[in-house]
Amino acid sequence: MPLFDENAEKKTNVARESRFVRLVTGMPTVVQILEHDSVAKYQHWLTTSDGKRVSVRCTGFLSCPVCARNASIDNDRDNPKYVASQRRYMINVIDLTMVKRSPNTGEIFIATKDTNGRFIYSDRDSAGNSLVDVVAEPWKAVKVLEGGPRLFKKLQSLAETTLGSDGTPRDPTAYPLQIVRVGDGRDTDYLLSALVGNAATVNPADYTDQVIDLRADSGFTRDEVEAILSGTTIKDIFAARVANTQSISDDLFDLELGD
Repeated sequence: MPLFDENAEKKTNVARESRFVRLVTGMPTVVQILEHDSVAKYQHWLTTSDGKRVSVRCTGFLSCPVCARNASIDNDRDNPKYVASQRRYMINVIDLTMVKRSPNTGEIFIATKDTNGRFIYSDRDSAGNSLVDVVAEPWKAVKVLEGGPRLFKKLQSLAETTLGSDGTPRDPTAYPLQIVRVGDGRDTDYLLSALVGNAATVNPADYTDQVIDLRADSGFTRDEVEAILSGTTIKDIFAARVANTQSISDDLFDLELGD
């Protein structure tokens, strides 16, 4: 499928990796796409009894516990128990956002917004070493860019309108692009620009062994989703995993992104 496919079929085996690109409102994020096709999935956002907001994969009407609960209330969208599914898209990218790396601790620091609305870097690492003279450089970490149709339609449009010298679209994996998220919630939008010829451009072939399997099966099990719907806390689900010698992973949580 292309970067955006209006008719994408529902996927049931899409991975939810922890290494997601974080799009912070107002902060320019630079990435380079590593593959030509995105992966589509459907998900439900649930608010747990302990106040956590987590996403669970929608596996289809016949097997999804959330869809089953929706059906039990006649799919009444006005009922507070109703939780709609959302289409999301994912694609592997190399994050080229500028970061500072501590030469002493190896920690990586991204710019954060200060009280004046400026994006600045931390001036010290966790050990107290100064970062003032450390020069920011591209992160160069393979991550997953995830978003809704609004973001991926714009990615597709940018790919189709970024032309080479012969007047045809350039290979969308051959140049970095900048994404700036603006607004929040339903008013979220994205400003995209191609950075053809940027000095941070990488060769996607150098990262083929690092790409994340976006179709791998991971996340909450059906029993765990049913437990969440019944009021079980995330802490108790994690405790049960430990009891069953299953690993606990922060990968279960997605960043809450607007469409």
